[in-house]
Amino acid sequence: MITKLSLFFFITSSVCTLVGPSAYASDKDFYLDLSLGLEQDNNVTVSDIDLASGLNDLALLFRAKANAKFDLAKDVQVKTNYVYSAKDYDEFSQFDQNYHLASVDLNHKVGKTRIGVTGRYLDASLNGDAYLQAKQFSPYLSRYFGRKFFARASYTYSDRTYKLRPERDGDTHGLGLSAYHFLTGTRQFIILGYRFEDVDASERQLAYDKHHIQAEYIRRFPLWQDDTTLKLSAKYESRDYKDINFVINEERQDDRFTYGASWKIPAFANSYIELDLKFRDYRSNLSLVDYDKTVFGVRIGHVF
Repeated sequence: MITKLSLFFFITSSVCTLVGPSAYASDKDFYLDLSLGLEQDNNVTVSDIDLASGLNDLALLFRAKANAKFDLAKDVQVKTNYVYSAKDYDEFSQFDQNYHLASVDLNHKVGKTRIGVTGRYLDASLNGDAYLQAKQFSPYLSRYFGRKFFARASYTYSDRTYKLRPERDGDTHGLGLSAYHFLTGTRQFIILGYRFEDVDASERQLAYDKHHIQAEYIRRFPLWQDDTTLKLSAKYESRDYKDINFVINEERQDDRFTYGASWKIPAFANSYIELDLKFRDYRSNLSLVDYDKTVFGVRIGHVF
């Protein structure tokens, strides 16, 4: 399977690089972004349901993103987004995943403050079977403070239904705050974020409180006739479970560290190459989910 689709991947990416001038831009009122790629994972997992194989595999990636934005009235804006993503493993097809994610954002600018609300719907499958459906509602406030700082605060409510694991069904209440510091405008900036979530579940031992801290550094610099984008990130997540775990006879405690680096390189004819490296160090008193993994991916995409 990988051999045949890799040939398609090669042909498609080659065609994308032959037509027109270079310019992949995401600031249009509408755009469509299609990409194909390969990903090497040394520990194939589905972390949502605590499933880890400890085995290495190669996956074919496909992603389609469509975005549109328009003004309803003065200072009133609507943004819509749709993503389809698929991951097809070479050997372990039981871990094959795909999802549809649709979102609508309505916001109103009042002076320097923007007030908005976002609705999202997720439909995911695992190995071809319905896996997860989630609905999310998130009001937010954002504001610029001079030219150097921007902040965003949000509340998020989520409702989850696991088709294969109903014991994980439940809802989530979350509060988040992000701060942006622009070092040289949008060409170089830092993002710091914190989020707290109260995650409920039908089975009490699977419910937990989560603290999530992240830091990102984004740098854009000229390359050929366009900009290339470098991103570095570090994330820490603490999960305190609310009831005794049946396996270890105590409350579960997880600490999860994720470090990432990505580089998006412009090609010809609105195309790009994206390299992505992630290292995850998951620590837990439940041995099943105490592991680390390294994932490296390469994508070639085209923006219409």
